[in-house]
Amino acid sequence: MIEERKHSLVGLTIAVAAGIVLGTLAVALILTLLTAIFHVVGWLLHVAVIVAVAVGIWWLLIGRRRRARNL
Repeated sequence: MIEERKHSLVGLTIAVAAGIVLGTLAVALILTLLTAIFHVVGWLLHVAVIVAVAVGIWWLLIGRRRRARNL
């Protein structure tokens, strides 16, 4: 015959508390990583906009003159 193990109330309480603590830490870590990723993506978008504006201004000032001379 196989006897089932009985868990004490203290053991179950400790297991639930440990699960809550570990779950909270895991969620906090995931949110921190997502925040860091969104921060980097936002920074890259700012840089991309600045580069696009600079290239657009360069094209307006220099590119049109070159094209007009070549025609």
